[in-house]
Amino acid sequence: MITAIRFTIRFIACFLFLALASCSSMEDDLNDGIELLSNHQYKQAADKFNTLLQDYPDYTEARYWSGQTYSKIENWEKAYEQFYNVLELEPEHINSRIRLAEIYTDYELPDEAIEHLDIIEKLEPDNKSLKLLRGKVHFLKGRIDEAFSAAKTVYDSEQLKSPESTLFFAKVLEKQDKLNESIEILQTGLNDNPSNIDIMMRLIESRNIQHNDHDVSELLERVKTSPALRASHSVKLAQYYYYHDQYQQSETILREAIDKFNQMDTKLTLIELLTEREDFTSAIDQAKVYLQQVPRAHELRLMLADIYQQTDNPEAAEKEYNKIIDIAKYDKYGIEAHIKLADLLIAENKRQRAEDLIDNVI
Repeated sequence: MITAIRFTIRFIACFLFLALASCSSMEDDLNDGIELLSNHQYKQAADKFNTLLQDYPDYTEARYWSGQTYSKIENWEKAYEQFYNVLELEPEHINSRIRLAEIYTDYELPDEAIEHLDIIEKLEPDNKSLKLLRGKVHFLKGRIDEAFSAAKTVYDSEQLKSPESTLFFAKVLEKQDKLNESIEILQTGLNDNPSNIDIMMRLIESRNIQHNDHDVSELLERVKTSPALRASHSVKLAQYYYYHDQYQQSETILREAIDKFNQMDTKLTLIELLTEREDFTSAIDQAKVYLQQVPRAHELRLMLADIYQQTDNPEAAEKEYNKIIDIAKYDKYGIEAHIKLADLLIAENKRQRAEDLIDNVI
């Protein structure tokens, strides 16, 4: 009897030891991933969290930080998926609800954001993110006075003030045609947060609106060399240089971004700028390369078809439109391809084919 009790005690002790060791390993891996993320090593962080989730799929904190990592590399679809999955496992996970609300406001979907904000307010009425996000909802709803009140309250609060509140307050002021005040807010924000790349980019854009390039060259260099540089920053930089007639610099930035981030937005922007420069051969060749990598990139294929039309190659354009229609008949790209192909057929006096095509969609 005593022997059996001792065996049971030893078994329980071993089980608890293994459980504690497993928890310790999970936390160590989680902290390693968070450290990689804070050091802008986004790919390594994503790999760390993915590996952790393969072993522990219900580990909500690992899933939350995986979502944060995807946000940093601007893979919003995967970020959304991770935050949503966290809430399925843990509906009261406040931070995931905040991130989803932020994604909805960024995508200008205020009603969806409100659903999460209302839940957050019930769970944690004093949450520091609520006031700012409510202000963003007011802004999207066109309630600029309410947006200004919320933005100023957050900006003036020592507890609530952040780079994000600085950016939002500046945005509201610009909407009110107070560009000089907006720039002052951004400059103060940059003084307080010298390495914040989002404030740098917004300051560059605002000074560009003002046609004041003073100190912009220094900011441009700081952005280009920032470890926090993301694909969207590269696109804005490239557009800035392009519209200042620095075409080679613009193209170089985009090609470097494509190599580094491999995101479709940078590829689309490169094709667009090559087309605007009427370098159609390069634009077509580059589009074909990217479509070999991602055959279902319908937006890119639409762009390629449009270029063929501009270069008087209707047969090639029709071929690309049909590829989209075959794969994505009823989604927005498929419908756009139907319309553009119908216009092309009408221009070639093939009205009956155009009518049949439209009837096929309706």
